[in-house]
Amino acid sequence: MNLSHPIPVLLICLGAIFILRQVASFFRFRFLRLISTPLVTWLICGIALVGVIRGGGAGWLILAGLGLSVIADSVLMIQGVDLFTHGLIFFLGTHIFYNIAFASGYSFVWWDLVTVGVLLASMIFLVIMFYRGGRLGKMVVPVVVYILALSLIVFFTVNSVIRGMSTPALFAMCGAILFYISDAILGWAQFVKYFKLSNFFVWTFYAPGQLLIALSLL
Repeated sequence: MNLSHPIPVLLICLGAIFILRQVASFFRFRFLRLISTPLVTWLICGIALVGVIRGGGAGWLILAGLGLSVIADSVLMIQGVDLFTHGLIFFLGTHIFYNIAFASGYSFVWWDLVTVGVLLASMIFLVIMFYRGGRLGKMVVPVVVYILALSLIVFFTVNSVIRGMSTPALFAMCGAILFYISDAILGWAQFVKYFKLSNFFVWTFYAPGQLLIALSLL
């Protein structure tokens, strides 16, 4: 491994800090978690930046989305005040940038109908469960819009893989799916039932998802 190359160095640092962050989350080391959490996303931004510099197409859109994710992650870390809605807004911005990037070159294939069916069923299930949890309240419309935006990311990346299998397309699709799972866990903990290790499990899917999306630029 050539450590003079930026990607291996960034990946090693990212892996170490991510493990540190997860250990801190699992054992409730608050200060360590607050320090390590934004560093994870910043390092992923660094990987995306390398892809942008190399001319990774609409990579600047992905980088912009990651930048908003850094803000959202920081907002959601603040304790003592409920800033979930604010974090939701910044992540929605992330999804908008991602959708613009992944929608480029879209063309219809019949398998899209299957993808739409699965995503629609998943969205209906989540909204119903969130509503039954009794905590959704006036957040129904924003949450539906958010899930729709997130679902579109999965839709466009799956379409890209179906139209032509490639490593970047596969990375983007897997990253989008992991991102979807992480947000589903986050929503469940917020609107249905909170559980102690929810943050740990959210980041177990979220960070690798964002990493794979960044790696798709390479």
